[in-house]
Amino acid sequence: MKILLWLIFSILSGFAYRFGGSAKKGDWLDFARNTKTRDIGCSLLFLCLFWALQGFKMGFWKAYLITFGLTFGALTTYWDWL
Repeated sequence: MKILLWLIFSILSGFAYRFGGSAKKGDWLDFARNTKTRDIGCSLLFLCLFWALQGFKMGFWKAYLITFGLTFGALTTYWDWL
């Protein structure tokens, strides 16, 4: 069951990542082609997978917020100066 969850969330995250980097084509999918689809979608899917595997504990909300923020930051930051 855990492997199936990993597979499903990995595929969904791959779609979010790909759509977030696609060029707008003027059709109904342009809302998904925004770069925030990649940034927010992949970060949120990672947290959802973690919650599905470990369970959601309200006492760890700060850790969830930090995890989301760091994942979001890693996807939005381009390290051109390296």
